[in-house]
Amino acid sequence: MHRRRSIIKGLVLILVIITLLNILGCTPRPSVIPSFYVTPHLQIADILKRDREFSLYYSGPVYNPSAILFLYPRYSKEIILSKKWKPIRDGAELTYLKDKLDYLNASLKAVVIWGEKRIKEVVAYLYTPSSTYLKKKKGKYFLPAVDEIFNDIYYDRDGIFWKYQLN
Repeated sequence: MHRRRSIIKGLVLILVIITLLNILGCTPRPSVIPSFYVTPHLQIADILKRDREFSLYYSGPVYNPSAILFLYPRYSKEIILSKKWKPIRDGAELTYLKDKLDYLNASLKAVVIWGEKRIKEVVAYLYTPSSTYLKKKKGKYFLPAVDEIFNDIYYDRDGIFWKYQLN
């Protein structure tokens, strides 16, 4: 009984803190959001048609990518990428990586910088089944790579992937 009261008190305290932060405008805003909030009808196919407008990177191993980053070149000095982001060399590699991410049900997300009350700029697009975030550091932004995602094709218990590779 006593433990239940302390849990309830803790939850009430957390709700009060969140409410105060909301009122003061101090709640963190996500820097990676679904792209339809920014551009409602934008699809990955549209981005792929305009791939020359972007600097292209991927994270994760090439055989099991976790994300593709489409960074506008004009933000390359403001956005510092983690060393785990690797450049995409050509269109064939981009298609290969996109196909791998399709299997993982990736979706298109916008990487944004916030102004006072609303989105200031879209600096990149991210195609991933997961997410990451922008971290402000000394007037610039740091973008960590997306962690590797479990993929049953490569990490199966029966070794089916390896059997296909050997045949």
